[in-house]
Amino acid sequence: MNVVVRIVLALLAFLSVVSAIVWALEGGETPRHLGRSPPPEAQPTPPPVDETLGPGLHLAGSGSNLVVTRALAAVYRLAHPDERVVVHDSVGSTGGVRAVYDGAVGIGLVARPLNAREQSLGLAVVPYARVPITFLAHPDVRDLDVTSDELVRSLSGESTAWRDGTPRVWLLRERGDAGSAVGARMIDGFGEAAERSVALGRSRVGYHDDELTRAIQGLRGGIGIADLPQARLNAPTARVLSVDGRVPSVEGVSDGSYPFFKDLAFVVRDADAPLVARFLSFAASDEARAVIASAGAAPLPLEAR
Repeated sequence: MNVVVRIVLALLAFLSVVSAIVWALEGGETPRHLGRSPPPEAQPTPPPVDETLGPGLHLAGSGSNLVVTRALAAVYRLAHPDERVVVHDSVGSTGGVRAVYDGAVGIGLVARPLNAREQSLGLAVVPYARVPITFLAHPDVRDLDVTSDELVRSLSGESTAWRDGTPRVWLLRERGDAGSAVGARMIDGFGEAAERSVALGRSRVGYHDDELTRAIQGLRGGIGIADLPQARLNAPTARVLSVDGRVPSVEGVSDGSYPFFKDLAFVVRDADAPLVARFLSFAASDEARAVIASAGAAPLPLEAR
């Protein structure tokens, strides 16, 4: 192959990369984690937690827990400077249950009830926070209140634009996500409309909470579901919408006036292990409750189930 041919091929390769980037930025085919939902067999599986993580207390599981749990861990370390506490990146609720059952971590983090198989493992579930689920939109969106009917019609493709004419683009988590399940539980027809929207490619799909919230903030016309703590941390300029006149807040999920929420929980195999017991004791303290509230969640009384 002569020099001229090699140069031409190199230029073509470079231009193809640039074109792909521009296409993605302008709303074309998006990166894998925000593209169309792959078939079930292609869904990413939770990465295994390294079983040689070293000394200390390790916590791993759902990404929904990370904002609140990391805030708790930071304050805990101040009172226990000699103890190593590590909150790992998301491996999902399923991965957290598996990791604690296998003994890879001391505390698993979940954002959904355990399924029948997981309940048979003999693990203790300790709910510690109730998180408002928000409908989050791009900062330019001016429709600050939406109705349940609007949300369903939007996902169904019957209403494809905001009131100012801007195309509405849904960004959702993969099937089975706890946040989407809340929408399905509280709004008639929402679950079916969301699944069909993903199946038909009308919605973009993300596999990580933090990436999805940042994408909603960055995509004109974007709308999606996000936990309030995630929204505050990763999309501070995005619009937090009220639904049927109900505004998401810590107070709202505490007094029952805001019905869209999910509970975060610790999952433990041995609640009496010294490091685990000390952390759970701290999580039940008034200091920890204040930390949970400041992170955007309502603290719950710690009782093992």
